[in-house]
Amino acid sequence: MSMFKSKFMAIAPLLLLALWVASAAGKSAPTQAPQERAAHDVYLAGSAVNAAGERVAMLWKNGCAQPLELGPGAADSEAKSVFASGADVYAMGRQGEKWVIWKNGTQMPPLETKKNRAFELFSLFVSDGDVYVAGNMTISKVPVKRFTTKYGSNVTQTTAVVWKNGKAAPLQSYSTAISAGCLFVSGGDVYVSGGVGALATELEMRDRSWNYNAAMWKNGKLQMVGDWRHSTFVDSIHGSGQDVLALVSDSTQGLLLLWVNAKKAMVISRSYVSHPSVFACGDDVYVAGAEILEWPSLTAPRHAMLWKNGQPISLGIDSRYAPRQVAVAGGDVYLLCLEIEERTIVEGDIWKGGVIWKNGQVQMLMDEQDLKDKGYSQAHVWRMFVK
Repeated sequence: MSMFKSKFMAIAPLLLLALWVASAAGKSAPTQAPQERAAHDVYLAGSAVNAAGERVAMLWKNGCAQPLELGPGAADSEAKSVFASGADVYAMGRQGEKWVIWKNGTQMPPLETKKNRAFELFSLFVSDGDVYVAGNMTISKVPVKRFTTKYGSNVTQTTAVVWKNGKAAPLQSYSTAISAGCLFVSGGDVYVSGGVGALATELEMRDRSWNYNAAMWKNGKLQMVGDWRHSTFVDSIHGSGQDVLALVSDSTQGLLLLWVNAKKAMVISRSYVSHPSVFACGDDVYVAGAEILEWPSLTAPRHAMLWKNGQPISLGIDSRYAPRQVAVAGGDVYLLCLEIEERTIVEGDIWKGGVIWKNGQVQMLMDEQDLKDKGYSQAHVWRMFVK
């Protein structure tokens, strides 16, 4: 039996009691004081506005801005993901309508794609010098009357695709979707997570108001699926040793579930959790996200949460901030917490600003003076990588 599954099965009764007590008290267990440890490099991917008023792709290393190279064409650009491997730093993002990969600030050759097939990238991973990105590629876009919804009948069918060093490999099953945090590589095996379903409109795909079925692929083949009776989606995956962990959001029941090696392991939260993220480190599993206690209300208050091995940890941060990503390095726990500026059905959460939570201490996302001195302002951040 997996070390994670044995641990969670052993503590499951205590976890249910702890969650009930925390809910009744209105707060989680207190956070232990952080210990002094060696510093780590924290990379952020996002964008900032230059003196000409153009939004340009940007990386930050330990708070200092590092603009990325832009090719000819549209100036509007942003970095959506970052990954550091050895001495190299990779970023994934877009320039205008074109999706690009950067290595050490310079654009790499374009990704392989079929003519007139639009695609969107969501996740980046580097392993043994190989660069992987995952995204959705459009297969068809035609009016289909029987799928008409409140959003209309303009239907888009997509398939999830993994690119390895620029070469595309579609995953098994059509009508798929994936999101940030959906890609993990270990021992040469490539894992991708997301959801599968019938045809849906573009807007429904964005807010997942239709029924997805949680899915994970291993080396392109469908490995597990959720329950078709519920709308479920795998929001984040990570691994440690031989174990691969997946966070499954059940928007029908308002639950967040942890799966280990394609088997349901435990319930993390009995409330819906927005933008959940998982990180495995040794025998420990960290989960972060923003609980929505009044689900399915989009405007209901959200509570920033961190769980370690299923037990809630108090963050002590302003309620404006929602955890977007969790990472662990050398025993230090980092959360990328972004401020929600607006919530919409069509575009989802619109973010602005934020903080980094480290071992109970809140830090600024970046050096604002450094950004200003370099001629930039209005920074937006999407993803974090800690090395």
